[in-house]
Amino acid sequence: MIKLFITIFLIFISAYSYAQKEFYIKEVILECSIPNGCERYKNRIYELKQQTLEISKIQEKTKNFLAEGLLNDLSLQIFEINENEAKIIIKMDPKRRVGKITIESNVQDINIQQIYKAFPYKMDDVFDAQTGIDAKKVLESYLLQKKIIVEKITITNSYYRDRIDFNIQLNIKKVIRVLDITINCQDSLIKKKITTSFHKFKKGIYDLSEIKIELEQIINDFKNNGYYNFQAAISEYFSESGDVKIVLSVEAGEIINFHLQGNYILDRREVLGFIKSFVRSNQGKFTFTELERMINEKYEEYGVYNTNVKTRNQTGVNKLGRKYTNYYLKINEGKKVPILTFTYYGNEKWSDQKLKKLYEKKATAMASRGYVDRNYLQQFSNIIKDGYLREGYVFAEVTDPKVVFADNYQSAGVEYIIREKQQVTLEKINLNNLDTDLALKIKETLINKAGTPVNLVELQTDLQTVLNKVRNEGYYFADIVNVDDPKLLQFDLSQTSAILNIDVKTGKKLIFHEVVVSGNITTKSEVILREVNLKKGDLINNEVIEKIKDYLLSTGLFSSIKISPVIQMRKEDSELYYTNLFIEIRERDFGALEVAPGYRTDIGVKLATSVTYNNLWGMNRALSLKLETNQRLDFDSFDDRRKQEEKRLFEYNAKLGYEEPYMFSLPIAFDGEVSQVRRRYYSFDADISRISTLFTKLFFSRKLSTSLRYKLEEIKPFDVTDLKDQDDYRIGSITPVVTLDFRDRNINPRKGSHLMLSCEYAHPAFLSQKTSELEINFMKMVSRNKFYYTIGEVTIAAFISMGFQQNLASDTDKIIASEGRARGFIPSREVFRLDGTDTVRGFDDTEINRLNDPQDLDIAEYVVGNKAFFANYKIEPRFVVAENIMVGTFFDAGRVYVNRFDPLKVRTAVGLSLKILTPVGTLDFDYGVKLKRESYSDGERDSFGRFHLSIGYF
Repeated sequence: MIKLFITIFLIFISAYSYAQKEFYIKEVILECSIPNGCERYKNRIYELKQQTLEISKIQEKTKNFLAEGLLNDLSLQIFEINENEAKIIIKMDPKRRVGKITIESNVQDINIQQIYKAFPYKMDDVFDAQTGIDAKKVLESYLLQKKIIVEKITITNSYYRDRIDFNIQLNIKKVIRVLDITINCQDSLIKKKITTSFHKFKKGIYDLSEIKIELEQIINDFKNNGYYNFQAAISEYFSESGDVKIVLSVEAGEIINFHLQGNYILDRREVLGFIKSFVRSNQGKFTFTELERMINEKYEEYGVYNTNVKTRNQTGVNKLGRKYTNYYLKINEGKKVPILTFTYYGNEKWSDQKLKKLYEKKATAMASRGYVDRNYLQQFSNIIKDGYLREGYVFAEVTDPKVVFADNYQSAGVEYIIREKQQVTLEKINLNNLDTDLALKIKETLINKAGTPVNLVELQTDLQTVLNKVRNEGYYFADIVNVDDPKLLQFDLSQTSAILNIDVKTGKKLIFHEVVVSGNITTKSEVILREVNLKKGDLINNEVIEKIKDYLLSTGLFSSIKISPVIQMRKEDSELYYTNLFIEIRERDFGALEVAPGYRTDIGVKLATSVTYNNLWGMNRALSLKLETNQRLDFDSFDDRRKQEEKRLFEYNAKLGYEEPYMFSLPIAFDGEVSQVRRRYYSFDADISRISTLFTKLFFSRKLSTSLRYKLEEIKPFDVTDLKDQDDYRIGSITPVVTLDFRDRNINPRKGSHLMLSCEYAHPAFLSQKTSELEINFMKMVSRNKFYYTIGEVTIAAFISMGFQQNLASDTDKIIASEGRARGFIPSREVFRLDGTDTVRGFDDTEINRLNDPQDLDIAEYVVGNKAFFANYKIEPRFVVAENIMVGTFFDAGRVYVNRFDPLKVRTAVGLSLKILTPVGTLDFDYGVKLKRESYSDGERDSFGRFHLSIGYF
């Protein structure tokens, strides 16, 4: 017995030691039971190759595949090649997906589409033969319900790669057919119309539900056209053969029409709308008194009282022989009634003045102007009670308003009766089952505090706060178990104090063990794992999971992401659960072809197309080719010569780009592009060849980002007005950028800020041009800052941007006589202009970019040999008027400067903005009006205003 025990013990120790032994996985073989059925697992399986893992770890990783529920079976074989190397073979039997579903029947006119809907499997469903769904019985039950007698249903399966196709043969013994449809209706034209609608059912397979749907549509059509008494009934008569004859008995009733006179406050559509609704709900039966009372009540809902309605009717028969009744309504509209007095009874703790302020704070537009708004007055009862509950008057009562009208509705008085009762103080808050430090930390965040009046309105908010705080400590499955318990808030005998007892069931903390990924067919697991950014032993909570989900969505690779914590190891003597994060994803289509015609007020009509692939080698690398061309419709942004010539020229931008989100496996994004551009400027056109690279690093949960851009451009001007712009030149520069993003969301933010500071440095050391005739050496610093603040339904957006640039060339005094410029200067293309992001709405390009000097020069005509500046300010209150539509007003200001900066001396404009929300931003329709129009030395004068169409930038 002892020998057996020792033997078993040694075998156990040996097996355990073997399981803990590490192997370098030299070879991985995947054997799949069906062709192409294991594609979704290939990446993850072959990622095991060249890893050094314990056998237990290999087993654990392969078991995770079964947890996804898409495999019938899985087996793992490990072959030891030598002492430290192994080969593994993974055999998979995947579940198939449903492919084609073909339905054939010996009855040609059976509704195949309805049978498709009844069939329990749909295309692309995972087919699991073990679920026990009997597709044959499902179809038999459906057909029996439709009174179709089936002799035999044959379902055959065929397989193609990882798909299972279904072929369904229906051998139908008997169907009930509609022998005839008889319409009993005295009106021949109505009878003819209904007969035409029901003709499609004649000789067809009988389906009572379809007939009822058709009949309901006909009844609605007639009632909408004034036949409010229209009625129809279906009778079925079955023959000996089992077929059926349908009889529709129709009573059209009279036509009822309404003619209005005297309605000015409410338009005809509104009044007819509620009249027709009233008549339909009463089946066309009503008295004059009922109709007049209803109209008066509806007017009162709009705040118009003492409306008088006089009704007369006229009956007759029209040319078609149909009876009609015309109702002639003469509406003597009342008026809005001012409230002269508010009387409150029983309010000892609250003054009348406090109640008045509360009324005005919440008032509707009509109520705020002092008129009776019955709906708001009723609502104000609840507002008063809500206020008392917030201050601890738990048992307070407020009656409905009593509105007393003076004679002829000249004025009104409103009365409320308030029963305040006693105030309840919160004596103590007990957070049961939490340690003292955590309980104290949570109590500090609650709205309700010990020693203050109970705020019953915010109690639910406090309970949710407790739950969120506890869960964020890692108790992911924590719950409050006494939410519905009457003793949650326990009152003393006098009901003047209370104790809040919150019983928290924490469970155990979840700590991170590893990530299990499912659904990544093309994307490598590495791409997903690097976005998780968790170490073994880190706490798991909702905040962590939501952050991971946001990071994964930001890659743009996935259409859906589901993250679930799955407990991996349970130890009864531990306060922790080691937990796997099960990440289930669905990949997008990574390739995209886009064609985008459009129009912009600055560059005219445009056409853009792009070809992009966003997941090269499964590593979230992107390659894109973008082509864009545009044709300007006017010449307003050009100098006088070019305006007069009206020379048209297609502009274009061809760009090839490559993006690498993790350069050298480090969290540094790389973006490189090569482009060829033709662009029109104020006094010249230019062909530009450009190479640029950008490196970006994110910090602190991606709120802070830093980037460094290198750019090399060769500019070849043509059609030049000023000699200073005629030479070809080259600019090489680096631009460090720091960005802080505190917005609540990137698209249509409602709060927060976005701060950006950049400094471009162009120098011969970076391959900028330096010759005997031209030296390019300058610094350009720009700060653009956006701020968002929401008050109620209104979001106030503000934008402040400023720029400073300085010529750093060593020789700024030597003048090139032939061109009238110094050897070292800032090329006009690089000088600040207020356009694009820095546009001042209401101005065109040539108006806002004039200098404030006696010559009124455009800044592009000035040779900047020293310094230049710009300032731009915008403020825009905006609010949502529909699901994807916002409107707003704006104030814009800005100016460009040379040598001297005066940020308060700016041009200004105001205007209106209409914004349509899109997935990439807002489509803005703006019209701005200048606050001061100026006349210039060349005889020109500012326009009144300007329309702008653009994709929103703040």
